[in-house]
Amino acid sequence: MKKYATDLKRSLPRLPLLSKKDFWIFSEKGRQLADLHLNYETICAPDGVIVEGTESGHFEVEKMEFLPKTDKSGISISQ
Repeated sequence: MKKYATDLKRSLPRLPLLSKKDFWIFSEKGRQLADLHLNYETICAPDGVIVEGTESGHFEVEKMEFLPKTDKSGISISQ
């Protein structure tokens, strides 16, 4: 471990010191992000998002592309 100690000191992530108020804001956003990553399968689709094929319960994405390609307001996912 001593062999790489200097390199590890430089490559450790640096977190800025935050005020108490900012800390709790980041903490809450981090919890929301973790919840999204861990429970993404149980979250309902937002308004305006249409998910087809939910009856099968199995999704396998082969190709994704923006629709229309110039506007990028929608995504087509091919199974």
